Amino acid sequence: MGYTVQVVEQWMPQARRRRDLYGVIDILAIRHGEILGVQATTENNRHSRQRKITDDTALSGEWLDAGGRLEVWAWKLRNGRWQCRRVEVRARENTHLLELLDNGWYIPGECERDAIEVQDQQQDT
Repeated sequence: MGYTVQVVEQWMPQARRRRDLYGVIDILAIRHGEILGVQATTENNRHSRQRKITDDTALSGEWLDAGGRLEVWAWKLRNGRWQCRRVEVRARENTHLLELLDNGWYIPGECERDAIEVQDQQQDT
């Protein structure tokens, strides 16, 4: 069974800025017994996004302690094809520190470990 996905990043027109859910999550994916927060970015910005997550260990740690998973998905055009590098954020056991596990490069369609079912949920504005 795939994920149900929603983009949770918001555009704030008055400030001309984007705001992530909890300051770090662009995409929220849920399925039975699992919730995944994704910070989507380009490969060139991956380190700054990872730093943003690891600098806010209280928030990221709370998300992980509550059972949520957190990943950074960094996209890059390689050999004429878009590929995604997935980096999982984990809490280091018995500490308040976070560690990053680089899961390597994936080609489109494989970036999701499972088939992701995207539900287009239009919000009334």
